[in-house]
Amino acid sequence: MPKASPPPDVPPISADEPTAGSPDAGFALPGRLGVGLCAGGCFAGALAVYVVRPDEVFWWAGAMRVGIVMGALWLALPSRKRDAAWAAWDFKAVSFVALCALLSFRLPQIGVPLLAGWWFWRWLKAVPPTGDAPRD
Repeated sequence: MPKASPPPDVPPISADEPTAGSPDAGFALPGRLGVGLCAGGCFAGALAVYVVRPDEVFWWAGAMRVGIVMGALWLALPSRKRDAAWAAWDFKAVSFVALCALLSFRLPQIGVPLLAGWWFWRWLKAVPPTGDAPRD
């Protein structure tokens, strides 16, 4: 069976040319603004479908769920003034949260209080002390 050759008007791809997805190709993933607009569009679409056809639960509920996930991602993405939400997390913290989440499915009476206690402990560490304590 003979090999098919490309049409003569299509130039061959060389190693020096940018590929799809690279920053030089003109294609980039959406930034924080794009994710926020997508979330807002999903919420607007869900509202529009709910107002026009409330019996189409599949469509408006699906758009609402996608909007919630995109909104959460929008909140977690970095901006010019702050780092990404996950930038300050280390491996131990991620491992502990993942372990508590898995434990919460099996034994919620242990996993949920452990996770809540950990969040409270992190909050206590972040709160600056008040100046009311007597100094020696």
